[in-house]
Amino acid sequence: GEPGRTIRAKTRKGLRFQVGGRWVTKKQVKVKIPARPFLGLSEEDMQEIKATVEDFIERSE
Repeated sequence: GEPGRTIRAKTRKGLRFQVGGRWVTKKQVKVKIPARPFLGLSEEDMQEIKATVEDFIERSE
């Protein structure tokens, strides 16, 4: 996750979105991006990566 990131409008019109049924226009907004633990690496993933790297190194020598 990320504690805070600012999104800025690319045009003069700004960013437009709905909040509570009302349309709002802003030049920039700060958003919090939540952590995504499902994108992590499992122990099995780590073993496969290690084996791939070792194989690559052996073929390079």
